[in-house]
Amino acid sequence: MKYKASIIIVSYNNYRTTTGPCLESLLKDRDVENVEIIIVDNASNDDSPFLLKQHSKDLKNVVLLLNNENRGFAGGNNDGVAHAKGEIIILLNSDTIVPSGSIEKICTYLRSADRKMLLGPITNEAGNEQKIFMPATGVSDILREGINWCGRPNGHFFQAGRLDFFCVAMLKSVYEELNGLDEGFGLGFYEDYDFSLRAREKGCEILFSEDIFIYHKGSCSFSKRSADETKNLMHGNKKLLQRKHSNHISFYGVREGNLNVLRQYIDFKRMNTTNNNHELDRKFDGRYFFAQTMFSRNPIKRLQYYIKLKKLRNEYAKG
Repeated sequence: MKYKASIIIVSYNNYRTTTGPCLESLLKDRDVENVEIIIVDNASNDDSPFLLKQHSKDLKNVVLLLNNENRGFAGGNNDGVAHAKGEIIILLNSDTIVPSGSIEKICTYLRSADRKMLLGPITNEAGNEQKIFMPATGVSDILREGINWCGRPNGHFFQAGRLDFFCVAMLKSVYEELNGLDEGFGLGFYEDYDFSLRAREKGCEILFSEDIFIYHKGSCSFSKRSADETKNLMHGNKKLLQRKHSNHISFYGVREGNLNVLRQYIDFKRMNTTNNNHELDRKFDGRYFFAQTMFSRNPIKRLQYYIKLKKLRNEYAKG
């Protein structure tokens, strides 16, 4: 059977608090009935493999792959994509919750864009501009606020320096052209940045949409590892990324990413690409408020940041 899309979920332990709820959210969505769901278990050492077998055995569109070793984020996703039958692939972290309609919207945007692209959603937890301001703490409240942020869809694509791969979509042909994720990054960290850079070099745009929100719990894959182990892994993979891409890397976080989005709001308003400026104003205000929560402690940097914000606010007001 040929599916319109294949969702790849790499699972490692904690089925009840990660992969289970993620799968449940997908199965609630009728639009996902003709989407293939491939779950790759990376040699979990708890009862996750047993629970995965039990809960997926009667689901026709769910494929379960059980690895004999932990192949990391890159290896697990590469294994899943190798089995994928969909034209579109969506790499989805196990610690996400997907609101109904999100997968269909991702597929529609990818098909209608008519350009090579990686596409991501917005979320409550990320290390770049995909993160939006989220005062809520409970999952249901976060989902409600996230969906409310999306508001009326406008089809805007925002340029990003990189995408966080808690959820990313692309044509399978793009993934194959890039030879998948680099398994040299081992268990994880920076393989998504590496893929984003390699995709851009091949002419892909790195984009996200504020019309799509997906909940991301975050930090689950390494929660059982010591702080030193995690730090060493991050440090080693950061060096690997720098060796691979030399001067093409710009390390930035949520603060700079959020400023990047504010600048793009100004461009959208100037181009008058939407008939609903109220929605654009609302989102600009939300991002601007978020920016005000991220002042540096350094007094000089605080002043420089304040000047940047004030300038962006004035430019947006002028339209």
